[in-house]
Amino acid sequence: MNVEGVKLIADWLGDATWGVNTLLPTVPRYTGHDQPPDVAAIENEFDHDSVALRSVPESLTGPRIWVFQFDQILLEAGVTTEFRAGEMPTVIGYIHQKSETAKGLRDASYTLRAIEWSLAALQRQGSATRTANNIGLNNFRQPFDRVPPFVPLESGRLTSGLVVRVVLRDLQAQP
Repeated sequence: MNVEGVKLIADWLGDATWGVNTLLPTVPRYTGHDQPPDVAAIENEFDHDSVALRSVPESLTGPRIWVFQFDQILLEAGVTTEFRAGEMPTVIGYIHQKSETAKGLRDASYTLRAIEWSLAALQRQGSATRTANNIGLNNFRQPFDRVPPFVPLESGRLTSGLVVRVVLRDLQAQP
C-alpha cells in the first residue's frame, strides 16, 4: 500500500497537464519575483537510493522533489471486510542548492504552491488515474502541513516541503 501511494503521487507531480512544472508558471508572484526554476527531478524512496536513505547528494543540478512515507500507515480493517483502508503521512520535499537564500525561499514557497495545486487536481481525477496495483488513492486529509524552510550555513542546501495525509484503500478482495 505504501509503495503505490508514494509512486502515484510522485508520478502525478510529473504529469504533463497537471504536474508541478506545468502549473509553476501560473502561480501568482509579486512584481520583481522571477518564476522559480523547473523541478529537475521528482524522486521517490522506492526507486531512488538517495531518497530511501534521506541523503541529499553533494551536488544538485536544479531543484528536486522527494516523495517518501513519513510515518506508519494507520490501517482501518475488519476481519469480515473485503477491503482495507489506511492513512499514510507522506512527505513531499523540496530540495535545492541555492547561493541566494532569499530567492531560494521564494522559489520553494512558489513551488510548494504549485505542488498543492497539482495534488488538488489529482483528487479531482477519476479512480483509474488514482489507482495502481488495486490500491486506490481515496483522498488527501486537509490541511497539508508546510515544513518551514531550512538552510544550514555549511551546505547552502535549502529544504522545505509538505506533509500530506494520504487516504489509501486496498481494492483487492482478500483471498
